[in-house]
Amino acid sequence: RAAAAIDRILGLRLLETAPAADAAEAADPAVDALVREREEARRRRDYRRADEIRAHLAQRGIELRDTPTGTVWRRTAAQ
Repeated sequence: RAAAAIDRILGLRLLETAPAADAAEAADPAVDALVREREEARRRRDYRRADEIRAHLAQRGIELRDTPTGTVWRRTAAQ
């Protein structure tokens, strides 16, 4: 527990398996579909398309974070 507390306090998130999304974020199938499409584009090494999707989501106030377990997203504070 101490390691988890230090990890959380320092914001390292080394011990997390995947960041948790809140209920509103988890319930947005349109964003989830775009995130999956972006992940597939990255697997195909179609970085142009992956960047287009990231930019589109950023315009909608969605921030993406690539983690070892996959891409997670959250709404920015402005949304």
